[in-house]
Amino acid sequence: MGGKEKKFEIEKSQYNKRIDELKNKYFRHDKMSIEEYCDIVLSNSNYPESFSPSYEIEYNSDNKILIIEYQLPNSECFPNIKEVKYISTKNELKEVFISESQKNMLFDETMYKITLRTLHELFEADAANALSAISFNGWAKAINKATGKEENNCILTIQVLKDEFMDINLSLVDPKICFK
Repeated sequence: MGGKEKKFEIEKSQYNKRIDELKNKYFRHDKMSIEEYCDIVLSNSNYPESFSPSYEIEYNSDNKILIIEYQLPNSECFPNIKEVKYISTKNELKEVFISESQKNMLFDETMYKITLRTLHELFEADAANALSAISFNGWAKAINKATGKEENNCILTIQVLKDEFMDINLSLVDPKICFK
């Protein structure tokens, strides 16, 4: 075995040992391991390039509640072009924009979907039954139209028990009604 192969095998062995240790601690409901595991779950969520989720996680081992402070996308992440039409008589492209009310509806619906998706991913991945509930606070940055300054406001918050949430058929719900 060459030097590179040996180095690879050593690194692989160390990595696998680290994963096994994390797994064992997670199944023993170790606070830091649960937080790290939940971070791994959320960091594997794929979102469009215009949105990079950021969040802070804290696990309360006394009541088995995971608290998430989640930075949601702002409205600038959403497209404002509905379609582009080609006008052959003028040999030009004409952009048709989404109305402000349509954009607000899309933003609103997306916030609920991200919240439900996050809850689902965490509860679904909780093989050790370390989570009895999740408290989710969704934050969004926006320009305050009264002051012209950017603010970061909590726009939605929910605390849900795992047993109740896992009983929901997410494929058949309206995200806003389900959230409420």
